[in-house]
Amino acid sequence: MRERRAQNVLVVRAFEEADPDGIVLPAHLRAAATRRALMVTGLSDWQGELHDARNFRNGETVARRARLLFDGLRRKVPVLGGVLRIARLGAGTAPALIGLALAIGLASNTLGPVRQINLLSFPILGLLCWNLVLYLARLGNALIRGFGGSRGIEEVDDEPRGPRSLSELLSGIFLKGALWRRLHGRRFALAGNEGERRVTARALVRFGALWHRHARDLLTARVRRTLHLGAVAMTVGVVLGMYVRGLAFEYRAVWESTWLDAGQVQTLLRLVLGPASALLGLELPDVAPLQGPGGEGEAAPWIHLYAVTAVLFVVLPRTLLALIEAYRCSRLAAEVPVDLHDAYFRRQFSAWRGATREVDIVPYSFSPRPVALDRLRALLQDAFGARARIRVGEPLSYGAESRGVVPGLEADANGAIREAYLVVLFNLAQSPEIEVHGGFLQELKDQLEQERHRLLVLIDVSAYHERVADAERRQERLRSWVRVVNEVGLSAVDLELSRPLHEADLVELLINSMREATWPDGRAAEPG
Repeated sequence: MRERRAQNVLVVRAFEEADPDGIVLPAHLRAAATRRALMVTGLSDWQGELHDARNFRNGETVARRARLLFDGLRRKVPVLGGVLRIARLGAGTAPALIGLALAIGLASNTLGPVRQINLLSFPILGLLCWNLVLYLARLGNALIRGFGGSRGIEEVDDEPRGPRSLSELLSGIFLKGALWRRLHGRRFALAGNEGERRVTARALVRFGALWHRHARDLLTARVRRTLHLGAVAMTVGVVLGMYVRGLAFEYRAVWESTWLDAGQVQTLLRLVLGPASALLGLELPDVAPLQGPGGEGEAAPWIHLYAVTAVLFVVLPRTLLALIEAYRCSRLAAEVPVDLHDAYFRRQFSAWRGATREVDIVPYSFSPRPVALDRLRALLQDAFGARARIRVGEPLSYGAESRGVVPGLEADANGAIREAYLVVLFNLAQSPEIEVHGGFLQELKDQLEQERHRLLVLIDVSAYHERVADAERRQERLRSWVRVVNEVGLSAVDLELSRPLHEADLVELLINSMREATWPDGRAAEPG
């Protein structure tokens, strides 16, 4: 998506995840926006998986829904526009940093306080060396990326990871700093009651995390562009400062060295200042008369040579690199990656999905608590659609066979066969046995393969966690269950149904895990 659209989508997502009770963004407004977006894009009658409908009509449905909700949020939270603007790390952050770099360059006394320029310890020489190291590092990084492959702009990392470069680290620091200043600034005031203000502040922090995760490459490119322009501004400030001080004071050129003689110094300076000397048509002065402590000479030619060298090797290359990053910024801003397969989007459109699905829950050898079943139903509703029919069967006894467990396939009102899912729920408190539990799952697989059902294995860890406090024992028991399930070519997802599943990230993780563990469509483990 384009940057503005992606920001709208992510800020609406942040508010929905930070506001489950609908304090700032009421549920009826969310439902109305979903319905209207689906109608406009012609997906209101879609019965299958919505994310299969050509990626929500190439993101148009998601973007329209977000725009409808964003317009209401912006009226309710007037500071929202300013927050999104500074989150782009463009017009607000870049000029401030570039202006600071220029001021530092102007304020730095490059020529020194004693009115003598030491040709071998001239600060601009250090500036040139630093930029040479940067150019070599950039070249090496480009070669590594060329051989190892680079990350595509459409990829979004679901899991947090460390920064790959200093620029990426700085992008996170600048973004957090900008948002923090905005949230704690004197001019920042949130309207509404205390509850609304808490939700809004929480949502804006959540948006910052989402935005950095999705637009990381774009923000990093903008930081690189700013750093290049800052280097240009600082170098220009240093050069201007040299000439301003040279107008008011007389400086003399000298050099001293413990290890180098005059010939070696002449060769070194010819290597560094030779291009500037050729460009200016200025012969490089002889350094022998300038050797201290008694020698000195006119400083003006050296100032000219160092100034032109700084322009040649700092200002021009860094300006070119800034232009390259500016081009990358424009390209990345047009294609901010938003994964429409994400569980968040499935949940938002779940009321229009799942009409052709049957989901049967079969507890094995235990009776789940009512509150645990309610939470499991809600989670499966998020995963399979609000209109999917979810039923809970009677618990099977220990050692039960699979006969009679699989319900027959049904047809909907249009005569289409409903999708059928069988969810087997085990209890971690029970010791897994390959002959009993593994045999039961193998029988189910053989039977479901003919019946065209899908199979999902879940493990409720609640009772065992209440009984056993030792984390290592818990993990060992879970590993035993996973081995048994993997032995028959299936995967299992563990759930702690004694706890509420309100956290958006946790729900999203569980839904993605269940999707991957569903057999035969998911990435189930190969038989051992």
